[in-house]
Amino acid sequence: MHLKYQFVIRKMLGVIAAVPVGKNASKINAMLSLNESAAFIMEKLSADTTEEAIAQALTEEYEGLDMQTALQDVHKMTEMLREKDLLED
Repeated sequence: MHLKYQFVIRKMLGVIAAVPVGKNASKINAMLSLNESAAFIMEKLSADTTEEAIAQALTEEYEGLDMQTALQDVHKMTEMLREKDLLED
């Protein structure tokens, strides 16, 4: 699975935003506001990956985060992206 569109993720004035870029950016008329872990997940989704691989990367990035919680967080994020038609399987 991976993102359908390219996004640039930037922190501006304390807010992390995912802004669509590239030739298909006009199809997405929005900017996504993210927390740090959501931004991490979005970055991982720029390449083909799995929920399990992203969850594993999260547990390595965030000390004290267990695999079950990481999987739940990744699944919640990927479901939101699917609902917005931003994710390809």
